[in-house]
Amino acid sequence: QDSAAAAAYLETVIDAHSNGQRKLTSATLQTLGRRLFRAGCRSFATGDLHHGIERFEGASRFLELAEENSDQLNVQAWLAYCYMIQDRPDKAKARAVAALRVAERVQPNAGDVASLMSDAAGLEEGDEGVAGMRPVTLATLMLIKAHLKLGDATEAILDDLL
Repeated sequence: QDSAAAAAYLETVIDAHSNGQRKLTSATLQTLGRRLFRAGCRSFATGDLHHGIERFEGASRFLELAEENSDQLNVQAWLAYCYMIQDRPDKAKARAVAALRVAERVQPNAGDVASLMSDAAGLEEGDEGVAGMRPVTLATLMLIKAHLKLGDATEAILDDLL
């Protein structure tokens, strides 16, 4: 019940900002987005994937309005990961692509093959080790997995090489 009320309130805040009734500063939008991201991480850590995704989606909306790209990279990568856990490769792919587009703007060359291979060097099969993984690496890994799950191995290989 509290979660539904909070979600409804956040929608009201976003609507008021978007239609000009109550404009929020970029810093306020960013703070709200970061708080929602941390709440999503806490939900995820306790095994509450559904609420984690809700909070990550809310964070994404606030950060998009704030035009805050570095935080948006984290949110999009985590959404891609959560959607893969839910076996929703189409949504995972879309979020991974969004994360990588943000990464191109805020961290040029972060997704080069040498960096990605360095990140993946210590991973065991089946263990993404996402807690310490760079968002661009997580997004790339989720994009490859989504392509494979969707039956497009050629795209997965190309993503891995690019």
